[in-house]
Amino acid sequence: MSMSLSESQIEMRLNPWALLAAHLVLVATTATARDTVGAAPTVEVVGTTPIAGLETPVESFPANVVVISSDAIRDRPGESLADILGSRSGSAFVSSPLSNAYQPQFSYRGYTLSSLLGAPQGMSAYLDGVRINSPFGSAVDWDLIPQFALDTAAIVPGSNPLFGANTLGGALVMRTKSGDTSPGASLETFSGSFGRSATRFEAGQAFGRGFHAYVAGSMVSEDGWEDHSASDVKQLFAKVGRRTATSEIDASIVMAHSDLNGNGLVPAQLTDVRRQAVYTWPDNTRDRLEGATLHAVNFVSDEAQLATMLYGRHVRQHVSGGDVDDDDSAMPDPITGQAPGVINKNAVDQHSYGASIEWSVVKPGLRWALGANYDHAKTGFEQSVASGFFDDSRAVVNAGDDDITAALSSLTRQVGAYATATWSPRSDVELTLSGRYDRTKLDMTDTGPTAPDLDGSHTFSAFNPSAGAVYKVTSDFTMFGNVGRGSRAPTPIELGCANPDKPCRLPNSLISDPDLKQVISKSWEVGVRGEHSGMHWSAALFGATNTDDILFVGTTTSNGYFANFGKTRRQGLEAQIESAPGMLEWSAAYGYLDATYRSPATIVSPNNSARDDDDLIEIHPGDRMTDLPRHNFKASVSLRPVPPVRLAFDLVATSNRLVRGNENNQQDGGGTAPGYALVNFHVDYRIAPRWLVYAIVENVFDTKYVTTGALSTNALDAAGRIEPDSSRWFPDTFFAPGAPRGIWLGLRYELGGKT
Repeated sequence: MSMSLSESQIEMRLNPWALLAAHLVLVATTATARDTVGAAPTVEVVGTTPIAGLETPVESFPANVVVISSDAIRDRPGESLADILGSRSGSAFVSSPLSNAYQPQFSYRGYTLSSLLGAPQGMSAYLDGVRINSPFGSAVDWDLIPQFALDTAAIVPGSNPLFGANTLGGALVMRTKSGDTSPGASLETFSGSFGRSATRFEAGQAFGRGFHAYVAGSMVSEDGWEDHSASDVKQLFAKVGRRTATSEIDASIVMAHSDLNGNGLVPAQLTDVRRQAVYTWPDNTRDRLEGATLHAVNFVSDEAQLATMLYGRHVRQHVSGGDVDDDDSAMPDPITGQAPGVINKNAVDQHSYGASIEWSVVKPGLRWALGANYDHAKTGFEQSVASGFFDDSRAVVNAGDDDITAALSSLTRQVGAYATATWSPRSDVELTLSGRYDRTKLDMTDTGPTAPDLDGSHTFSAFNPSAGAVYKVTSDFTMFGNVGRGSRAPTPIELGCANPDKPCRLPNSLISDPDLKQVISKSWEVGVRGEHSGMHWSAALFGATNTDDILFVGTTTSNGYFANFGKTRRQGLEAQIESAPGMLEWSAAYGYLDATYRSPATIVSPNNSARDDDDLIEIHPGDRMTDLPRHNFKASVSLRPVPPVRLAFDLVATSNRLVRGNENNQQDGGGTAPGYALVNFHVDYRIAPRWLVYAIVENVFDTKYVTTGALSTNALDAAGRIEPDSSRWFPDTFFAPGAPRGIWLGLRYELGGKT
């Protein structure tokens, strides 16, 4: 016999307010039962699921998990979270297609977490159990993550279904600090190259009867090392709560505002003459976030607990970019002869809320959990264009009124339920089985001039299983492995730009919405880890095959559409080792990635030298995927010649990458972004128990390098001005140049807590 529930019934049963209200009553009745218990011994764990319920020791996790502590984040104050994560894994690579330090693109095992709306996202990201991938395009706004307030950040690899939608290649799981676990206060400031300066503070305190509070804030501003690239980021995080022997409850808020200028890719014609040059400008992104989370755990017994979480988020983004006008009918200024240009603008307003609940039990030889979640997101999108002309600095000026070209309202509702169990048939073996069912309903309403082209309703559902095993050969040597299946439903921006007969502007314009299939990923991993004389090491082989990958197919320099692509495969190996803590500490990590297309396809690539008369290129099985290096190597050395002084060197090296547009691997010249190696240096000196001074040097040898690239159309004349006559434009390779040497000096004052 089978039984089914309507969507409205499912939503009613998972109503987030009712769920949490019932549980909070339970927590409130038990919170006063006993005072706070003493702290348990510290064990490095990783969340088995997004919500802070069931947790697994890292040594017992059936995958090669990467965990970054708050100390590691604190010790690298000038770096983004993406760069810090990238420095710890041989399988990670960080690029900057938007040419802004606060909008990186993070790739892990060939899957991406990017700030670029429309990029093929392949990882999920969670902050205190809240999925922070954009409901509209699955992008992650790195500038809105309060990394200074993070207690841990972990990369959970593979198609792990417990982390829900978008977990094709892994999940980034972040937990924030609390006043009782991070007591004390600090105030920090640094300043230096590129006009970059920052001020950060944090304070945590535990009070009587289990109450605690934590607050942290950050302000960063810079002029930028490239022309016209000033940026400003402000963030605030606060949490209050209570922890007793029978329950935990906390409430947190996060607010952030950023004003970022990053001017994208640049032809070598400009950077060979002047490294700071930009192609066209302005290119501005303004993000704003207000979010709140309420989390509660009730320890029903010594073995069982019930965890619930409720959240709400409001994210607004306004983007404007000065671009070449590729409309053949556009005419130069009749008086000055200046080339025509456009300011493309888009605005996204996203309201989301949701709830999760999880029942977990930990017994000798068995731990299991059952959970469910509901997520609701409403998004408004509007795109417009204003015509103008280029001045001698390649800025679009004298722009006229905005002309709305597309507008959309979307409603996304997602329901999920999961189960996981880990059984130990004997003390040295653990076997894990997990499964998750997801159902996503997406309704789109065209509110712009193309109405009703974008109107549509789409439903996607999938059941994804996984299995894993851990065998502890000895107390210092462990073998592990897992297989899993994950899925990703198309996003509104992909569905709204999926008609090859009506291409839209990359990446943020919408025309019509033919159905796309959801992406299915099947992954596997086998590996070993261990410890010897205080050193920790690990190695793993991994692979993942995607079916119906969603790729953006360009039809002109700035237009194209999203389409499903047969199969792609990512496979490789990774290994890392780190020394025991002491006066001399070191680590090394290597990763090899073979990322290829596994199905033949014909796509448009108008700037590829191997294109045919219709601007088409042929992709063959075995062709390398673009923008992904085969080899990555990371190394670090930290030395304390005397106890108050620490010297640290980091090396990041990567091999070449194929540029976007060279999917057929046949571009004649300019088809790759060269590999590079960077050395960074950090020194700190504790001048007094509460005072620390430090200096940071990034790119010590001032290496000239690029992080990514793409084939595009160069509209510059010999003098570096925008050429009004489009018949003189020519195919070229554009690159994202990396930052030159930068030096910063900082000062930190610490009161209580860890020093």
